[in-house]
Amino acid sequence: MCKETLQWKRDPEPAQLPSGLQGIAIGMTWALYVTIPTPLLQWIKEHMGKWFAVLIPLLLLAMFVIAVRPTIQGPGRGTGHFVLAQPQPFQKHKFWALSIIGVAIMASIRTAPQAAQLPLWCAWLGLAAAGCLTAVVWRRSVERHKRLYTPDPAAPSPTRLP
Repeated sequence: MCKETLQWKRDPEPAQLPSGLQGIAIGMTWALYVTIPTPLLQWIKEHMGKWFAVLIPLLLLAMFVIAVRPTIQGPGRGTGHFVLAQPQPFQKHKFWALSIIGVAIMASIRTAPQAAQLPLWCAWLGLAAAGCLTAVVWRRSVERHKRLYTPDPAAPSPTRLP
């Protein structure tokens, strides 16, 4: 038994968005869900059936999961290795980011005239989709940068004699 605390570290550690951007993603998802325009829901129910109205919240949830990419596997699962545990501060989502974007979306949609609510909601949805795409591009560039500049432990060392 060793006295050191060990922690499981997955080999390809997924890049996580900063906590401020995660807060924005949560706030945007929540505000878009709360302000789904009634005419949009009525049109979907009328032309496609009432069960298709569930697709809008599922779309919002899928965009959130794609953008934030929460870690699903717990410690000790997945390919990886044990490392010495270093105390890392828990970073929860930034409440100010969540509340600013949520208030901005809700205030803009609720104060807009009835005829402008649907186009405004669609514009916010488009902005959320652009943010989701930007998060994916950022994450891929960070992971690529990590792969390029992190030495491979399995590769033979150029300084070690055979």
